[in-house]
Amino acid sequence: MHHNTNVSPADAHRVPTSSMTRRWSMTLTRYLLRVYLGLVLLSFLGVTGVYWFVNVFARLSGILSFNPDLSVVAAYFLAKVPLILFNTAPLSLILASTLTVGLLHQRRDLLALGCIGAGVRPGVPLRWSRTLSGTLGNVIG
Repeated sequence: MHHNTNVSPADAHRVPTSSMTRRWSMTLTRYLLRVYLGLVLLSFLGVTGVYWFVNVFARLSGILSFNPDLSVVAAYFLAKVPLILFNTAPLSLILASTLTVGLLHQRRDLLALGCIGAGVRPGVPLRWSRTLSGTLGNVIG
């Protein structure tokens, strides 16, 4: 007796082929990357925004004491964005990794993946963070 109504009795004995496994693996990787990259973007915006606003308010009174043009002040703070991105990248990527694992756990995705035998390790987003951090370090630094 078969409990899965999507599988016909004639196909119940079939073992997944390597092409089927590759297809599932690619779909799973795309799903995990979509979740992770969305949280990377969110964490970059949040951490960089907080860092930038703190930086602006900490330095604004000293800069305004010289009465510069607004365009000079704006150019100064916009020129600091690459440095701020470089300084906040590690924290943003680790935060995104932690949020990804937490979100997958909250949605019960890790449990579902374990039930189908996918064997996804929660450390995968941390490896992606290490790769992205190294890439950003080479590009920005």
